This record gives sequence, structure tokens and C-alpha cells, in this order.
Amino acid sequence: MIPSKRPSTEAEKLFAAGLEQAQKFERAFQHMREYMICAGLFFSKAKDAHRHGDWELFVQSQGSRLRTVQAYMAMAAKAVEWAKKAQPQLVGTDLEKFASKDVTIMSPREFVALCRELRKMRRFGEYDKSAYDKSKLIADQQLELDFEFSKVLPAMDWLARLSDPKSTLRPPDGKSESEAWSKILEFSQQLAARAQSALSASIDV
Repeated sequence: MIPSKRPSTEAEKLFAAGLEQAQKFERAFQHMREYMICAGLFFSKAKDAHRHGDWELFVQSQGSRLRTVQAYMAMAAKAVEWAKKAQPQLVGTDLEKFASKDVTIMSPREFVALCRELRKMRRFGEYDKSAYDKSKLIADQQLELDFEFSKVLPAMDWLARLSDPKSTLRPPDGKSESEAWSKILEFSQQLAARAQSALSASIDV
């Protein structure tokens, strides 16, 4: 992405500036990827070396969060997996070096999960405040909202899974499991009241 001539027009100058920033990003991303995967590799080795005691307590004692460390480890494990497929003859430090510097990221899943854990991306399932505020404004103005039943079914499926005694609810950061269940109960009661009201109205008709 090197311009073939010295920029003269305003458009060429601006485009050249864009190219310069893009090149800086690509170099920074290469370093970032290496740091990210090396961090996961070191965390994995630390876990292997920590043979006595609770690993989660150890992570916490080091001032880190288990989920964050696990996200780094998962990214590193995937990178090594891709590296083995690309260069099966590599082992040990050569494999790790290739995994951290040269292997192509074959799937965004672990990378996105890490970005979400680091709060660099909105976490899956988090509400969009602007969209929520907009819908609340509509509700406050008592405008009619239409929902297709087919779009409600996935949410009903998740609620059905939660009703299974074997299911586990993972609360968001800063919330306890009891607080999460309380919120679900609150919404469920509101939904039940809405459904009962709709049923009563249909019977009256």
C-alpha cells in the first residue's frame, strides 16, 4: 500500500495519510496478536506449573479474573491448533512462535470472546442502551408495539432451558446468581401479568 508518486492534490494527501495510518494499524495488530497469544501460552504454562491448590484462587491472588485468563488461554490454544494443522512438523517453541506470529486466524470466535471479556466489544446478550431508551420512549408515549410470535420463540426456548434443574445460570459481572434469578423472576412475573391480561381481554370479547 505504498503510493506510487508524491501526493499533490488534497485527495491524494488525505489518501496518503489514510495509507500511513492503515500501515501503522497493521503493524500494531501484528504485535497485538503476538502479545495476546503469548499471554495465553504463559497462562497455560502457569496453570500446568500450579499443581497444588485451587487454580481460580491462585489467579485471583495474582489480581486477575479467571474468565479473562481463560479467554487468553482459549485464544492461544486455538492458535496452536491452527499452527499444528498448517505446519505439522513444528513442535515446542517453534510451534508456539509460529502460532503467535504467523498462523492465520481461522475463526473469530475466541478472538471475539476475548474482546468481549476485555470490554473492547459489547458482550453477547448485553442490551443496547440506545435501543432500550428508544423502545422505552415509545412505550412511554403509549404507542402500539407489534411483535412477530416467531421472533419470541427463541427467548421462550432459553427460558425453557432455564427451567431445567440441571441448568446453570452464569450471572453478569458484578451480579450474584441470586440477583440474576431475581431479575428473571421480576421479568417473568411482568410477562405473566401481561399474558393474563391479554387472555382475559380475549375471553371478554
